[in-house]
Amino acid sequence: MWESFLDLLFPRAATDTEELLPLSAPLIEEKGQLRSRGLLFLDRIVAAGAHERSFALRKAIHIWKYRRISSHAERLGMLLVRSLPSDVPRDAVLCAVPLHWTRKFWRGFNQAELLTRVIARETGMSHRFLLRRVRPTGSQARRGREERLTSMVDAFRVIGSVPPHVILVDDVTTTGATLDMCAKALKAAGAETVEGWTLTLG
Repeated sequence: MWESFLDLLFPRAATDTEELLPLSAPLIEEKGQLRSRGLLFLDRIVAAGAHERSFALRKAIHIWKYRRISSHAERLGMLLVRSLPSDVPRDAVLCAVPLHWTRKFWRGFNQAELLTRVIARETGMSHRFLLRRVRPTGSQARRGREERLTSMVDAFRVIGSVPPHVILVDDVTTTGATLDMCAKALKAAGAETVEGWTLTLG
């Protein structure tokens, strides 16, 4: 029923992986670029597409999250898989960026967790819950850079032991503040490298 309703609002062809892929080119920001933007802990960000140039992808993500259609994760997850770099450490562990429990309860799912499962299945990588969001941080959508950074300070705590190489997975990143604060917590707990994989960047 929900899939039929989605097709009425947003035709399936526009949200299928094969259709979305040509509309977005993978983006990679390395450590030097990240440091120049004030991101001090992340080592790399990989995204399936640029946020401002990928209208169809943005719309698909919006419908997935805010109309709570969790099954849409499969198509978007496969899009991200096709954008991944080949030089990932063999022992890297996937970690979904956590939602606060109140937001997860309201939405019914954590979109980052669903993406992580698709990536793990397709790549054979292991995935673990390494972080907990200890307080609600609210929506970042209408916040400026400084507000985003401030809201994320000390918002994450590490769960258990941390592997040397961690890949954070999230749906979108704009300023990179959320990923960077996750990376800060992970590196303080012993991670050597932390990068982020997202659907859109910027």
